[in-house]
Amino acid sequence: MADAGCSQTWGDWPYPVNSLRSDSLGEDGNGPETAADTMAAIGQERPLRFAIAKPKTEFAASIEGRKDRIWVSGQFVKPAGTAPGHNGASDAFSLFYTTLMSSNILTFTCVGADALKLSTLHDHLQIAVGKFADQWPAPLQVCFDDWEKPFLTSASLRGETLRFVVDSSSGDELEKAHIQALHDAGATHIRVRIWYGQVGETRTLHYQGGKKVAAKAFPAPTLTEEEQLLELLLEGKEAAFAKAIKGGAPKDALVDGAPLLVHAAKASLGKAVSALLNAGADVIACLAWVDEIAGAIQRHGGKAAPALLRTLVEAPQADPSALWRSANVLLVLCEYPELLALLASREGVDVNAQIRWAHKGQLEGSLLFNSRFLFDNRPGVLAVLEALGARSVPPPTMSDQRRLERMYFQERDADTIAELVAAGVDLDTPLWDHRPISLLRNLFRHPTMGCRPLTLANELLASGASAAFWMEPDAFQDEVLKGLFDTDNLAWITDATLSDERRFVPQRDANLVANFIGGLLARGLDANMTVRLCVEKLSSKGRGAAGSYKSLHWRGPLLGAVALLLCGRGTEMRSICLPLVELLLSHGANPDTEGELLDAMMNETNWVVHLRGDWTIEAWRDHAATGTVLERLRQRQAQDPDEVDAVLIASMERTVASAR
Repeated sequence: MADAGCSQTWGDWPYPVNSLRSDSLGEDGNGPETAADTMAAIGQERPLRFAIAKPKTEFAASIEGRKDRIWVSGQFVKPAGTAPGHNGASDAFSLFYTTLMSSNILTFTCVGADALKLSTLHDHLQIAVGKFADQWPAPLQVCFDDWEKPFLTSASLRGETLRFVVDSSSGDELEKAHIQALHDAGATHIRVRIWYGQVGETRTLHYQGGKKVAAKAFPAPTLTEEEQLLELLLEGKEAAFAKAIKGGAPKDALVDGAPLLVHAAKASLGKAVSALLNAGADVIACLAWVDEIAGAIQRHGGKAAPALLRTLVEAPQADPSALWRSANVLLVLCEYPELLALLASREGVDVNAQIRWAHKGQLEGSLLFNSRFLFDNRPGVLAVLEALGARSVPPPTMSDQRRLERMYFQERDADTIAELVAAGVDLDTPLWDHRPISLLRNLFRHPTMGCRPLTLANELLASGASAAFWMEPDAFQDEVLKGLFDTDNLAWITDATLSDERRFVPQRDANLVANFIGGLLARGLDANMTVRLCVEKLSSKGRGAAGSYKSLHWRGPLLGAVALLLCGRGTEMRSICLPLVELLLSHGANPDTEGELLDAMMNETNWVVHLRGDWTIEAWRDHAATGTVLERLRQRQAQDPDEVDAVLIASMERTVASAR
């Protein structure tokens, strides 16, 4: 953060977010209707689910305290609901969330009298459906060449009406040039419905002759009953669609080459999917789109979901080996081990076959190889696979990115850092396609959630991973100092039980912090760096600042921030005060550098750090306004002797004497 005054960042959540989508909006357009809708919104490729052993009410209260926002692997997300954990225990549950930094979905409706031109444009669009812009025909690439990575979802032409849907980056703007290009291609009237994923809002624009016009100027296209139903889906009018289906509208209508159920599933319209399934829509007719509808059935099929999925698995028309090779299908069937076993029993199925995610070309390894992600190593699924003789088979090739991610998430048969280095893997490979960041930098955004992230960070530093991004003072203060010392940053999960790693306990594990700072100093971190901190005492409730304790605004050397505040008297990091000070001194920190304690820092960026400890108000405020680090320590020692400070003073005095 870089706001004037005291700035603050949210804590990270260290779980996978590789393909976030947020398509699932309620009828008011303000957000997901249910947790299941949100799971649909997270994406067909790599949806996220994680469990926390903590009472739901307590966790819900802590989420509320976070203003409904947390920071997940490089972006803000909004928690949207919970569901019971797989073990059925009341204190285990899964959190679902939707991203706040998402794509824009643009639905273009073009009307024109020049049938030849519209047909030509439609031909180009048909070639581009299901592809990113770099695979589009040249005329389309030219039209959208200034957008980051647009993806064409669908295209249809009915008479004089052409419609297509583009999924673009939230940073892509609709410009006059785009509209003019469509006019030149034969569209006399253009309607663009834009859903802004970043804010969850929809806007509709109308154009004629290159200029914006009123909605009433847009000619109403002539539609069949089936096309009217699709129009309702495209406009997100689920209630009206569900009412029409319940009233007898054709539930199995084929529009734009696909059944209505497929259109509803692709648009993540839960109520529409439920309406169709309740009306008895033919799921067999949707087998060609099984990657989309399997998940939709699971989320919105209710009690009928297992039976409907069984229908797909047993269908004579289905290719059982193809079903097993679909990671999207397996993700769903792993929720029903008996259905997974049923599919495995069909002729032609190889339980060790390479699987793929829909719309992604690369092989991902066998189901067992992906056990951590696809079914979190649940015993029921593992028992089925063991009985089938399944093996953990890696893909033929894996990118450095994928190998690093597998190590990070402790997936089955993942490499250690030493093994990755020996294999020539670049430890600085950017992870998270949607917002690239190195593994080291990502790890350090949540070090106190457990010992493993800090342990990995130290291993990465020792193995040569770059830390150049932290040599700049603002980045170091924002990410490292706050990440290590701001107890409020992660206070909302202070009592959470971590399933597979040891909790970070300052009195026991603080040396991990000292080792990390030492590694940065060895890489060239400026030991005499001037820092600007707004230090506050954490309240007794574990959230926010204690109101009766004033903020301490420190502008001065890092050495003073460590010795006097971050690891000062009474703090939970006191045990590493001496090791950290010795490290700073050995790398050239000057104890005779002055620092200031101000009432406030106006028009300056500074970073809020909440400290946990036991101080009286007088002890908290017992700091001189000005003075060198050594002078301040001597002053406090004269007033109230302290063993650690005595050693600090002696060490600093030796450093000063040797420099003369």
